[in-house]
Amino acid sequence: MIPRTRLRNLLIVGVVAVAAGAVGYFVRGEKKQSEHEAVVAQCEAGTALACSQLCNAVENPSASACLKLGVMYLEGADGIDEDATKAVPFFSRACEAGEMEACARFGRALLNGSGIERDVDRAAKTLQKSCDGGSQMGCTGVGFAKMRGWGMPKDAEGAVKLFRGACDAGVHRGCAELAAAYWTGVGGLDKDVAKAQQLFKKACDAGEQRACAGLGLLLVNSPDGTQDYKTALDLFQKACDGDAKDACALLGTLYVRGAGVERDVKRGLELFKTACEKTPPSGCAELGELYVAGAGVEQNVEEAVRLFKRSCDHHLPEGCVALGRAHIMGVGVPHDLKKAAELFKSACDDESVAACTQLGSVEVEGIGIEKNIESGVKRLREACDAEHAPACTALAMVLESGITGEKPDFDRALSLYRQSCAWGDPNGCAGEAGAVLEGRGTKKDIKGGLEKAERSCNVGSPQGCSIFGMALLMGLGGKSEIAKGAQLLGQLCQAGDAGSCLRYAQALADGRGVKKDVSTARDIFQKACEAGIEPACEMGKKLPKK
Repeated sequence: MIPRTRLRNLLIVGVVAVAAGAVGYFVRGEKKQSEHEAVVAQCEAGTALACSQLCNAVENPSASACLKLGVMYLEGADGIDEDATKAVPFFSRACEAGEMEACARFGRALLNGSGIERDVDRAAKTLQKSCDGGSQMGCTGVGFAKMRGWGMPKDAEGAVKLFRGACDAGVHRGCAELAAAYWTGVGGLDKDVAKAQQLFKKACDAGEQRACAGLGLLLVNSPDGTQDYKTALDLFQKACDGDAKDACALLGTLYVRGAGVERDVKRGLELFKTACEKTPPSGCAELGELYVAGAGVEQNVEEAVRLFKRSCDHHLPEGCVALGRAHIMGVGVPHDLKKAAELFKSACDDESVAACTQLGSVEVEGIGIEKNIESGVKRLREACDAEHAPACTALAMVLESGITGEKPDFDRALSLYRQSCAWGDPNGCAGEAGAVLEGRGTKKDIKGGLEKAERSCNVGSPQGCSIFGMALLMGLGGKSEIAKGAQLLGQLCQAGDAGSCLRYAQALADGRGVKKDVSTARDIFQKACEAGIEPACEMGKKLPKK
């Protein structure tokens, strides 16, 4: 039997031990809590390791940490290499855990095919989930999809309403999209360039890089001819250096054209590659055009067609238009005039003025589609009135050809060429060069015309190069330049320019500026004839028989 005093002492010791254990437990708990809070603070400060620890915790993984880690991979932060493919799974996990911004980012990745296979239907559902969950970023994404009819019915007015709500809530991407709607006058809005500029600038100043790109686009597409390429260059550079890699394609275009900066085709090529790799389809069609022409890179028609297809599959009208042109000439793809016209019409039905311009042109000529001059000219006029410079160029070509049955209107054509040139279309500048060389609607000026043609060629106009090459071939630049003219036309023919093929084939048949080769000339005429170029059929018939 334990003495009473001993028992009391044991009880005291036991109580003390329990108390000590409890204190130790709470101390350890407080320490653990403190350590957790420290990791949370490190993650919020942008430490990738801390975010990874929280995101991948066995118990209670943090959805917000997964979102933050995904953003780090997307933007290349805290020493992490930029990698959209690695970012997407974190957005998906966080979205499943109820993080609505993550759903918005995951939906955007699905919509653009960035880091994951493109799936517009799944994207639309994910973005709608985000918007319904209160994310204005998600609502902006839903508006973007509604504006284009991607994964949901097309609804421009509904899209504008969502953009306005997001903008009012302080989401600057929404302001940028609303600015674009004001610029084009869609969704029930009256066209208001001043309002668009104000919204773009507000969002750009707040750090929304796509708004900076939009503001730059507005500056280079000023309808009054007061383009500010230098400021636009700075804005595109800012956006390209930030998270708007699609702006790299816009920056690349300025370098290729030498607008606001010294011309540098190789620099433009690299910028197109960056855009195409990071934010397809941006830059892919432009990159394809350089591969076709062999400008800044070795000519590779197959690679060009791959890029055109990639762009078109991502619903980029320029890609579909380029692919259609390739089908017309059978360059890198089967010669298929009907397929070309279908590509133009499909993109035009999606309200692409670039595609409507191309469709109007083939309707006028009856290439791959029933000839309808009235409909074609109407499309060109509407696109030109919408300030789409290439449409004005195409309309000018129709007016000076007399194909409508009316007397050729050289004065009006020249005015349109000059307007198109001022709006940034190098082919418009080329049209003006041709008019000056031949004295159509203006005084004939060989020297001035050659300078304009060469300048338009140097900034990327196939038409300018063709006019310049033909002028040299005719000896307008002197006998020493005739061979250079033939060489230039040959390069353009290889790139698929029909008019240049006719001129180069005739040069081969005559042995002018190039070694005489009637057999090759006949093959070129035959191919152009099969492509629907009627003059080629007659020119081929005039060659000596085999």
